Amino acid sequence: MTKDQIKAIAKLVVAVKERNGKPVNVYVVAATIESFGIRDVDVKEDYGFDDIFLLSKYIYKAYDAITLANLKNNNQRIAEAKTFKRLALTDYITTKNTKRFIVDYSSGLIHLFPVFLQVVSIIMFGFRYGPIQNLIIYNQQR
Repeated sequence: MTKDQIKAIAKLVVAVKERNGKPVNVYVVAATIESFGIRDVDVKEDYGFDDIFLLSKYIYKAYDAITLANLKNNNQRIAEAKTFKRLALTDYITTKNTKRFIVDYSSGLIHLFPVFLQVVSIIMFGFRYGPIQNLIIYNQQR
């Protein structure tokens, strides 16, 4: 490989990192390279590899285990910073879930109130027949 090809590969490594952050596998790297408009014909002359897949294997191996932790694009860093700012006691108990619980619990209590009122009324006043049945019973007694 020539110095120009090495520089081009280094630029491509940075471009793939900025586009995707951590690459999932070799196929993602190959798809990203193709999305840059690089063709198999261009790869041999510009980068010194026979095809895009060999170039993507080389780039994927360049991201070894040590550097994978630092391979994040700006969007991933911003998202990570937002999650660290969030208060969380456990994975489930977060401020968002706590607010949702309070809203849902209070809504449930409001909807349960009429049922509770009926039960209390039945206990306090006793279970009697409805007004039409009281009228029928009253007419029969006369």
